[in-house]
Amino acid sequence: MRTAIRKTGGHDVSHVPHRGRRRSRPRDRNRQHSTRRSRAEDVQGSVGPGFLIKLELGGRNVTRLTHGPSRFVINDRSSIHDFHLTGPGLNRILTTVDFVGTKSVVLTLKKGVYKYVCDPHSELMHGSFRVV
Repeated sequence: MRTAIRKTGGHDVSHVPHRGRRRSRPRDRNRQHSTRRSRAEDVQGSVGPGFLIKLELGGRNVTRLTHGPSRFVINDRSSIHDFHLTGPGLNRILTTVDFVGTKSVVLTLKKGVYKYVCDPHSELMHGSFRVV
């Protein structure tokens, strides 16, 4: 307990407890919160060069993500494929058929089921994941 030294009418009242705002411990800015993401996660997607389309996070296939912002980094390796992502409130073609290269976009995901597909080869190249 902190005490304040105050003088009142010539009397020392140093024994009166300090009633001001208490100082809190400094925040640890590097601490990670396990239940809620504080920044976007990188979800790696790829399409081509063969008839393959996939999404990975940390080297594992994505089956579930938590709601909130996620950075999608899509590597399109073929000019005959695209990467189309749909879900609750979302219908985005992340790479077009003619595009070859890498694109990055941050999307705010809502709870529900999302599907990704190569439109020209939708019967062969598709996948899905759930956002909780």
